[in-house]
Amino acid sequence: MIRKKKWHYILLSLCATILVTGLAWLIIPDCSSASNRVTPVNYPELTDSYQVVVVGGDPEGVAAAVAAARSGMKTLLIDTRPILGGLMTQGWLNSLDMNYGPGRVILNKGIFQEFFDKIEGDSFDVTTAANVFHEMVNKE
Repeated sequence: MIRKKKWHYILLSLCATILVTGLAWLIIPDCSSASNRVTPVNYPELTDSYQVVVVGGDPEGVAAAVAAARSGMKTLLIDTRPILGGLMTQGWLNSLDMNYGPGRVILNKGIFQEFFDKIEGDSFDVTTAANVFHEMVNKE
């Protein structure tokens, strides 16, 4: 009998926890910092001709578009998502496995190094990353 009451208590506690969590999820507004602070950039003055078209605003796409623009190419970056950065920003994948050489020298260079220098380190805030991606694209 005691064992049965124990299981009833555990089941009741579990149901109460699920109910409270569900209510909190419905009541509390979305706290996603990446989607609340960054404003996407839209350029209505699209032209008919580009030398480079990059599809995808993931980190690789941002790097490709920035590199092409810096090389003097007329570049168009296209993405269906409102915030640049892909998994790093919208997927909250905010930790990097860095490549270090002897003496803890970072081996990654170029556009990635520019990005890395502006975020908080190996683990970073997704809003900061989104802002850095937008800043890099807007400069070009």
